[in-house]
Amino acid sequence: MKTCKTLCLLSFFCFCCSPFLLAQTVVAPYDILINEFMADPAPPVGLPNVEFIELFNRSNKTIQLKDFKIVNGMSVSTVLRDFMLKPAGYVVIYTKKMGIDFGKYGDTIQVAKLGTLSNPTDSFYLAAPNGDIIDAANYDLTFYQNSKKAEGGFSLERVEPNAPCKTRNWIASNDLLGGTPGKRNSVTIDSMDKTPPLVERYYVKDDKTIVLTFDKRLDRKLAEQTPQYQMLDGTVIYSSKIFPPIFTTIQISLMTALLPKKLYQLVIKTSLKDCQNVPLSISDTLGVQLPEKPIRNDLIVNEIMTNPETGGSRFIELYNRSEKALDIGGLKIQDATRGDVKTLTTNFLLLPKQYVALAENTLYIQKRYKSERFKFAILKNTLPTWNDASGNVLLYAVEGSKSVVLDSFSYKKSWHNPLLATVEGVSLEKINPSLTSSEPSSWQSAAEKRGFATPAQRNSQYRDLTLTPSVSAAFWLEKDSFSPDDDGFEDALLVRYKLEKKGGVANVKIFDSNGRFVKSLSVNELLGAEGVLRWQGERTDGTKTVVGIYILAIDIIFSDGTTMRQKLPCALTTQF
Repeated sequence: MKTCKTLCLLSFFCFCCSPFLLAQTVVAPYDILINEFMADPAPPVGLPNVEFIELFNRSNKTIQLKDFKIVNGMSVSTVLRDFMLKPAGYVVIYTKKMGIDFGKYGDTIQVAKLGTLSNPTDSFYLAAPNGDIIDAANYDLTFYQNSKKAEGGFSLERVEPNAPCKTRNWIASNDLLGGTPGKRNSVTIDSMDKTPPLVERYYVKDDKTIVLTFDKRLDRKLAEQTPQYQMLDGTVIYSSKIFPPIFTTIQISLMTALLPKKLYQLVIKTSLKDCQNVPLSISDTLGVQLPEKPIRNDLIVNEIMTNPETGGSRFIELYNRSEKALDIGGLKIQDATRGDVKTLTTNFLLLPKQYVALAENTLYIQKRYKSERFKFAILKNTLPTWNDASGNVLLYAVEGSKSVVLDSFSYKKSWHNPLLATVEGVSLEKINPSLTSSEPSSWQSAAEKRGFATPAQRNSQYRDLTLTPSVSAAFWLEKDSFSPDDDGFEDALLVRYKLEKKGGVANVKIFDSNGRFVKSLSVNELLGAEGVLRWQGERTDGTKTVVGIYILAIDIIFSDGTTMRQKLPCALTTQF
């Protein structure tokens, strides 16, 4: 009988008995993928009640897994035993337990202890014996894209195995058992990924350090070559470093320090590529400026969603009103009525006159509001659990033992357009960022034609308030006609005022063309020096008015006893 050694001498194919030769197989990044994992097996749906990780060999090599390691986010390592993973093969890795057996699903590797996959968020990676990271996964509950499945018993499956550079490439299994260990995923799409990498966010760490985060895994060697980047003013970049295990974040170090209040331009060249050799489609130029400490009204709340539709996500939009660059990392958002405080956990450089939205489910926000071109200004963050009917929004910075309030207001559901049948899934938008947040007239329901929300972009109900009246008047209409059809164009009548005297108490009433009372816009209201009143075409009882001509009767009594009276006609042109 011929031995395996003899057969090897007679044949070029010695894989049957030569672990030394197999050990020499060069394993490149993403030859093996983390293809599926069960982070929360309870309550079980149909699979064993134990965590598991499935590996998939997407290469044409047979790979020896001995001494490969699975390392979780807490650096707990699981060393794999001898196992030959064939091309297009799967293997399921799990902790050996009495009564638990994945053998009926295919090839398995039982380990003494698989590092625990934490809920609701965690990260882990697969490393080769030489320490090279082959693949990595980070996740949170939003990756399931199904709140029921996120409660347990369903695995997360990789959607596109041919797109290993994508970081958000996961969704809950569609299989009735709750997962597909040892076989093709239930959600698999075989398409190739040719989308170019883009900068997702960036910030200035210090005066010599800029940190960039991309939306895809990058070519690790190219990312650390400084010719991929250029400062247009000639500032020398002396090093660039990419961070494992996800390989999406790059730290750029400068030879000389950035100067305060100066806007620099950083160019990322098209020679930079993702992990599958797909380059940037065009050079990306980023404005870079040293961030400064914000004071009150530098950064304001410009839009808020407190009552999302079923399966939706709350969000809050911030706007930089100042001429400073601001880093929002470390700021606090609070509902003061409940003492519910959340910290902004992501460093993000917000340049002057720019927007950023914070949401618990960024993927939902991007898809629901069709804001793909704005997705890089939508950051994941937990938010206070604001009440639908009313609540408080407090944005502040902490400097040592002191807190600096940047913006604060208490909202009510009644601030929404009273003509809407429901305000579920409708955000409140500032008409203009310059308006005071605490004034109800500063806010309006987002337009239906814009999806009832506009996260990270100019509001659908934005009005330019730089216009001045053509005649000298204390009160004037921005437009003398409006159409409250919720299309985002002149949905409300804006009544602006600017008073020479302080301490004016106003009564503003609306009448139809026949002199019949319709609604009071202001009842004994103490006005400031200037501001805005708003009418959205509703009567006092909340019912709709009809198309026609209306008269605003304005009466003001000042603290010195003098009075002022003014009448303004307007036209309601269409109604919904």
